[in-house]
Amino acid sequence: MRYVGLSVNKGKGGGGSVKTEEFTRSSGITTDSSNNVTEITLGDKVYTDVKYDAGGVGVVTGFTETINGVSKMWDITYDSEFLVTSIDQYIPPPPPTPTWPVNLNSISWSGKAPHYKFNNVEGSSTHGTTRGFFLKPDGTAIFTMGNDKRIRKHTMSTPFDISTASYDSMSSTGLYASSGYSKGLYFKPDGTRVFWIDKSDIRYGDLSTAWDLSTFSYQSGQNLSGWYTGGSGGNAETVTFTFKPDGTKFYIAESGSQIGGWTGSTSYSNILEFNLSTAWDINSYSYVQTNTTTFNGASHYGYLNGISFSSSGDKLFYCSGSNTYGFQCTLSTPWDISTAVNPGSFSTYYQTVSSFSGNGLNFQWKSDGSVYYFIGSGGSGNDLLISQMEPNNAWTIGGAVNSQDTPANDSDYIDWCHPANLFGAQSNYGASWNDDGTKLYYTSSYTVKIIPVTTAYDIKTITTTGQSMTGTQLGYGPKSIRFKPDGTRFWLGPEVQNGVVGQYEIPTPWDLNSVPNNGNTAGYTYTLSVSGVTGAFVSDDGVNIYHSNSSGAIYWHRCSTAWDLSSASYQGNISGLPATANQFIMSDDGTTLVSMFSNSTNNTVYKFTLSSAWDITTLNTTPDQTLDMNTLGIPHYVLVGSCWCYGDGKWFIFPYYGAHGYVLNL
Repeated sequence: MRYVGLSVNKGKGGGGSVKTEEFTRSSGITTDSSNNVTEITLGDKVYTDVKYDAGGVGVVTGFTETINGVSKMWDITYDSEFLVTSIDQYIPPPPPTPTWPVNLNSISWSGKAPHYKFNNVEGSSTHGTTRGFFLKPDGTAIFTMGNDKRIRKHTMSTPFDISTASYDSMSSTGLYASSGYSKGLYFKPDGTRVFWIDKSDIRYGDLSTAWDLSTFSYQSGQNLSGWYTGGSGGNAETVTFTFKPDGTKFYIAESGSQIGGWTGSTSYSNILEFNLSTAWDINSYSYVQTNTTTFNGASHYGYLNGISFSSSGDKLFYCSGSNTYGFQCTLSTPWDISTAVNPGSFSTYYQTVSSFSGNGLNFQWKSDGSVYYFIGSGGSGNDLLISQMEPNNAWTIGGAVNSQDTPANDSDYIDWCHPANLFGAQSNYGASWNDDGTKLYYTSSYTVKIIPVTTAYDIKTITTTGQSMTGTQLGYGPKSIRFKPDGTRFWLGPEVQNGVVGQYEIPTPWDLNSVPNNGNTAGYTYTLSVSGVTGAFVSDDGVNIYHSNSSGAIYWHRCSTAWDLSSASYQGNISGLPATANQFIMSDDGTTLVSMFSNSTNNTVYKFTLSSAWDITTLNTTPDQTLDMNTLGIPHYVLVGSCWCYGDGKWFIFPYYGAHGYVLNL
């Protein structure tokens, strides 16, 4: 049995020779069925919650002391001889702050902003489309060039960290071009010479002080019309170029619908290879060859807008001007453009931003392949953005599961994923978690997916595409998916086109493969009063359905029987909001609504209060709070058309284009 006693050597670790006098039950001791002491009463002092060690030796490790109604908890620690070494007050941590109602001012993004927005640099009004892009080898600066042919220098206070970039300086004169725009930038490694191209010439200028744009002076150029295959007419022209790092080779890409004898509307691209007998001296050039096959046709998704090589010359990276993709291919013989092989079905690509607009947008790489940068100009809001990526494997930009394009999941980049490559979601509409956060439900175009994670609510641990249901007959783009808690039923929609919500039975709970006819026929459908859905939300109890549309109103439907769409009926709406709710979410008690408005000019989150829970008609259209999402450091372009879901005190945001998924902490 265990005893508690008083000792005359109290405070001396119990190590004295004086014996302790044992209490008896009659002196205020309560024991449990195992005869362990659970409570002691000594006058106005009460000792409760007596804890014993888990090691089996029976020492008391903690207790609660109550004196005159005031309670304190104490922890007791021992040395290896089981002598008391300390008695310390235990102060429990404060209870977690309730997530709702959320304070917008407390929202944070754990990740570092992997981008630099340079809209507001000197001469930005004339900068226009970005046509040149170069990373200084030591990672301390990036150079850009716009339609105005001026070179701009942007310095990074922390090398290779684009989030620390700021505008530095601009060349006093523009780059010469005999025809069309100046395109591309490439500096000699010592920073004393810069190269560019125009429609048919490669040119260079010198800097008397390395990397100092104020010392730039134009020198000369070489006309390549003898080798340039697209100069005969049509819309073909040179669009970008790059060098071998030692200056003994350069490569020029040309694109158009009429090059080298090609005719018609299909986009064709060639890459020309040249040698330099004297490194960095373009006057010593000689033509080597042209690859006229690897990059031709519609399969590469439009004109080449950038080309770059790995440091060993065995990989070629290129980006397309007509969409959101970057690609890589291999060269069986390094630096030999004729040996370039595309990666079969162009599966090795990365969906970057909403647009590559301009020329010379070569991927820029750190010399070890651990970091690369790309520009997306002309995207949402006409932002001029340099984005930074840290692939998991050096010199790799593609992949399907566990995409190499996912920003590194480390102290710099956390809580990110790449939906487009991880689970094939190019267009994102709706998402939600199951109750324990082990599965993410996701809608993309006509498809529903169940995506498992190995760690609850951690999108970095997505390892498989999971199950899919592809046959929904509702229409394109379900904006919400919500499962009944027992996993036997789910609601899909409302979808974007027709405002229809579908109710689906799951014979085997949570198993999409058991949905009859792969979901081609819903068990019941409910058509909302207004089509053109921009956002949607379904309450966890399966009672309330909400949706917004382009008119700026939010509509409310309610089921008299939970999880039974046949019992749904229209309840009312609220209009007069400060902006269209592109997506929104409601608090667990139905008294708070948070919406995000995102378009080409802003990304604002609004918080509203409902005076009567779940009754949208009682929403106060004057927001309680607003938050400019740009202040969190999140790139603007990833917010447009986002779908949201909530779990574990976090908001999970998946932009429409599928390039990134990220997490906001509440």
